Amino acid sequence: MTQGKNYITGLYLAGEKTTLARTAALAEAACYGVNKDYVLQYVDNIKKVTAEKLVKVAEKYFIPGAYYKAQVKGE
Repeated sequence: MTQGKNYITGLYLAGEKTTLARTAALAEAACYGVNKDYVLQYVDNIKKVTAEKLVKVAEKYFIPGAYYKAQVKGE
């Protein structure tokens, strides 16, 4: 779990190094009607994810016995 969170936050932070990149992320959020706090607090929110919370969300949205495949990777 820690390795996955570190990977996701690392990719995010690497992509947000410049003022231009940060501004673009905020502009994109505004275009899609997403609150700017989502962008500004993204890393903090990823750090708050726990195994228990992940299981709770999975139980809510995934059908037991169904096959799901997911992959987290960089560009």
